[in-house]
Amino acid sequence: MDSMNGNDIYETKDIMICSSDKLLKRDFELVLRNNNINNNIINVLSENDYKQNKKYICKDIILISDIKDTWNDIHEIKKIIEENTGIHVIIYTDKSDFVYEGYEIGVYRYIDDNCSDKVDCLKRAILKALSNNNSIENNMIFSFKEGNMSINYNNIVYIEKSEKMLLFHIADGKILHMRGYLSEIYNQVNNYEFLKVHRGYIVNCRYIKEIKNHNMYLKTKEIIPISRRLYADIKERYGDYMQKRLNS
Repeated sequence: MDSMNGNDIYETKDIMICSSDKLLKRDFELVLRNNNINNNIINVLSENDYKQNKKYICKDIILISDIKDTWNDIHEIKKIIEENTGIHVIIYTDKSDFVYEGYEIGVYRYIDDNCSDKVDCLKRAILKALSNNNSIENNMIFSFKEGNMSINYNNIVYIEKSEKMLLFHIADGKILHMRGYLSEIYNQVNNYEFLKVHRGYIVNCRYIKEIKNHNMYLKTKEIIPISRRLYADIKERYGDYMQKRLNS
């Protein structure tokens, strides 16, 4: 259940804190407690400690601080994001050189270590991350061949047209089938950070890893062709999406 005011209770969240900062851990746990967020917290101290704790499943939020000291390579964070579809990595740092590079690999949010109210910054980042995954406002009801279902648009990786059928590729690996027109579906979802990149594909921006050579490389390993006619526009619109995330 979604809550932005702290009155509702979220389903239990799996959260990992990678930090040696005891005050940050205290503030983080305070936000969870004050906003009725049930949680399973795993504490690790460094990248090596994280790798040793891979047996623990963390599917919702990873908070990382002391990044220069505890994390050997930001591209190791990229692997975490690619291996755990839907996870939100929040980095707490005063090192601005990580910001653009981090957003390019899919880091969800940065919190400036110099912000005046650290608890409030943490609260806004955590609640927005949970809201993006769970808000009922993000759900749409579709009539699939498999039955009527309510799908959170954040969980739709891409939609593919295959002959007379539309294939919805979902983040958990499911493929749902529906008869219809791609243009009609795009009219429903295009306000939700989707791009129509080809006459046969609609892609969710949050799953884009890279755009190059007239192809879109997804975090889920698929490669989607981009129409040559649309290529320049798609790159510009994806750049606008990334800039919006940077400024949010």
